[in-house]
Amino acid sequence: MPIGDHSLLERHVSALEKAGSQDIFIAVHYCADLFGSIVEALASRYGVHIQLLLELEPRGTFGSALALCQQLIDRGESKQLMVLNGDIASDLDLVDFHRFHMASGTDFSVAVNDYIYRVPYGVVESHDSRMLRVSEKPAIPFPVLAGYYLMQPSIGTLLESVGNGELGIDKVLSLLLERGSHISTYQHHGKWIDAGTIEDLHRANELFSARGVA
Repeated sequence: MPIGDHSLLERHVSALEKAGSQDIFIAVHYCADLFGSIVEALASRYGVHIQLLLELEPRGTFGSALALCQQLIDRGESKQLMVLNGDIASDLDLVDFHRFHMASGTDFSVAVNDYIYRVPYGVVESHDSRMLRVSEKPAIPFPVLAGYYLMQPSIGTLLESVGNGELGIDKVLSLLLERGSHISTYQHHGKWIDAGTIEDLHRANELFSARGVA
């Protein structure tokens, strides 16, 4: 998906490389066969190692990430794993996000962004049938998941009972909260958009119209 002069995938690879990542994994399912030459070119351009994780069936946001956690545990590795959604365009500072995660001391951190919902009507506040005030088409901010996550591989042990099916972030977070895990939230105030539709892809190009990568 093109954002300005570069694909959204290249923007992610560039941002990860700038943040110090040398090993990048991309979960693929739909049109997986088209990624080979693209990934080779990006790996060479940015000096990183990129491995495709082929999902024979869709595994959701966290299916492949959880399997990767288990591989890291089996190899005795403890370095953090950053997971991000491929259709997010953002200027989130990955280095600062990682610094925040390390300082928090938690096993799992999520980035959140304020989504502004504009009510298309006048909103009335009343008490005992008496109007107190009216707000014309107010804009209400909601903190939403920004599609960036940082976690310790030990998360894989906590969630090993969920199986190998499709695993969404909502289920991951709910299970962790049920088990008493402390999840940190990192507030991002910059540019952010989910470019998952053609309309939002056009909006992303307007938002990131400046030349250059990430």
